[in-house]
Amino acid sequence: MIDIVWLQVLQRVPTDYYDSLAIITVTGAELVIQQIFKIERDFMVLRARTAGTGDLGRTIIVAYGQIDFMAFNRKMSEEDVLKIFGEPMPEIDRPQPVMYQPVAMAPTTPLPPAPAFVPIKPKPPVQDVAAAAETAEVPDEEAAPAQKPGQVSKTILLARLRERLAEKAR
Repeated sequence: MIDIVWLQVLQRVPTDYYDSLAIITVTGAELVIQQIFKIERDFMVLRARTAGTGDLGRTIIVAYGQIDFMAFNRKMSEEDVLKIFGEPMPEIDRPQPVMYQPVAMAPTTPLPPAPAFVPIKPKPPVQDVAAAAETAEVPDEEAAPAQKPGQVSKTILLARLRERLAEKAR
């Protein structure tokens, strides 16, 4: 069923019948409505419990596309049914397919030229780790705010560890 049809059905049901209405979803879950808070175009917000349970009820948002069918949990006379559903449903305009039509674009201002690429010369690799640790540049606090105060780089710690291990080996 089209989602808008469920909206029209709910709008026809009097509010005093809401507490006797059950919704069965396409997954087979049966929700016994206790109170409907809000009915929107695409969904409704309600308090309901799962059938067969004694829950106090949960606040549930149900999309009309998930409703398989609805049922009244109270015995209704033919008069009551005809009072609610006796008049024919109004025709629903089916969504019309929309053809793509390109929109003429107004000329935009050109983007500013990109800055020239300046390659950075790489430093030659250092063979000695201890020498690399000594010559390593320590960035100032403004350049690297991510580094915590008093934090030592891993390269320096690794160089110190290797020095100590070399001293113990002697």
